Amino acid sequence: MTGATHVVLAATATLILGQQSGHMPQGALAWGIVLGAALIPDIDEPRSTASNPAGLFNKLMPRWVQNFLNTPFQAISSSLRSVFGHRGATHYLIWPLVCGAIGWYYSLTMLWWLAWGYLLHLLADWVTQMGIPAFGPFRRRNFSILPKPLRIKTGGPVETLINTICWLYLLYAVYVYF
Repeated sequence: MTGATHVVLAATATLILGQQSGHMPQGALAWGIVLGAALIPDIDEPRSTASNPAGLFNKLMPRWVQNFLNTPFQAISSSLRSVFGHRGATHYLIWPLVCGAIGWYYSLTMLWWLAWGYLLHLLADWVTQMGIPAFGPFRRRNFSILPKPLRIKTGGPVETLINTICWLYLLYAVYVYF
């Protein structure tokens, strides 16, 4: 899925979780962690939003400033991709599970929200055509939780529909709850 879809899915799922369970991120920092964590697994893709975060502000700063700010993220991205490939080690389920367990055990709320955003990213990629190596490093084979005919093409019409539905829900939720 694309970065925009990961972010809007994370916002929607977090809002639904908060409404159902009473556990909502408190403040801009917690929300930023959830939404940022929903992008982190794609740091291994040089064209991703996680590898080009200054691109989020492309109308506010010149291209050379964006390139300068993106340089460390691009270096990390290139290194990870050369070693693990895209959807490699950054897409293992073990990372959000360990972060979530540590966050829960030590009552580190922000770490728990990081794990939640990260997990939402993996769940979204798990229904795509490529799938994820969910059980790596023990089993590195990519697989999807959907049968082949139902898998979602990244950037395709079904993803666009999901993105639109999430945006409509968010607009509705802001109108009704806020």
